[in-house]
Amino acid sequence: MPPIGPTAAKIAEAHAVFARLGSKTEAAKALGMSRSTLNTWLNGAVKAVEIRAEIASSESEIVAKLQAENETLKESLQNATRPRYTIRQDIASRGEKLKIVVIGDAHDSPALENKERFTHIGKHINSVRPDAVIQIGDFMSADSVSSHTGNHTLEGKTKPSFEEDICSFRLALDALMSPIGYKPEFHCTIGNHEKRIYAYENEHPEVKGRLSCDLDLAFKDRGWTYSPFAEPTFYGGVAFAHCTLNKMGKPMGGVTSENQSANASLNDVVVGHSHVKRVIRYPKLFGKHLTVVNSGCALPDNFTENYAKHSLTGWSWGVMTLTIKDNHIQDDEWVSMATLKERHG
Repeated sequence: MPPIGPTAAKIAEAHAVFARLGSKTEAAKALGMSRSTLNTWLNGAVKAVEIRAEIASSESEIVAKLQAENETLKESLQNATRPRYTIRQDIASRGEKLKIVVIGDAHDSPALENKERFTHIGKHINSVRPDAVIQIGDFMSADSVSSHTGNHTLEGKTKPSFEEDICSFRLALDALMSPIGYKPEFHCTIGNHEKRIYAYENEHPEVKGRLSCDLDLAFKDRGWTYSPFAEPTFYGGVAFAHCTLNKMGKPMGGVTSENQSANASLNDVVVGHSHVKRVIRYPKLFGKHLTVVNSGCALPDNFTENYAKHSLTGWSWGVMTLTIKDNHIQDDEWVSMATLKERHG
């Protein structure tokens, strides 16, 4: 067993005697110990004081570092849970022409493993060379966070994981972007399917910001901006949104939804949601008119999702190129998914 060192009281007494006598030799005699022992006690006490000072300084630095890290984490958490959308400025003034390719509801999912339709669309964009590419929402299905099918049900157990959903979506974006050899503006107007992600986070606050952050990075890493569900973003004075909402905040639907939108709007409007291509020229007073365009869907040609297989769909599969001038849609050109495959497959 190692010898026990002097107590703090003994060391304090040795310091006091040495301070009073002014000589280590005299102090050692008065304390009844050798001079070397007294010297060891005194030097050890000085070293202990130095060590305690170093520890105090180190502890202070550690506390300061932890406080700084804590502030950084607080800021990161605030940023993680803050809604991520893009506020953009309209890129055309009156009189300037804009060409825009509109991609309708694409509903990417892990179940649709083949991403060649996105490559065909990318090649089409590269040949048309629009000023902007707008995906009108429901770019992905996000079935993993769907509230329509409970996770506890038999059908719910077949749903993909969110990781599978977002990985599939990244592959779709990469397939779309890879053939494009220049840099138009890319924007997505969030649809009700992407909105599932935010709704899921709202219902499960313990994952707030985690899933929407993955969606944000998938877009931003590839140069895309995006805007909230049903909130219009303007190009050349024309409003683009996944859908328009009625007085109750519900999507305008049915065969007259475009007419309802035109009747309520002050601007030309481009929407999606119903998967049916329509171009409505709606008359207004004094020789004026509005145009409302529904962009159809960009699912594989003739593919109908399970929920609509036995309903009256009338779906349209393709993409649309719009020319905008003087705050109005001047021309529209529709290309079917079948034609895109023939041209670029």
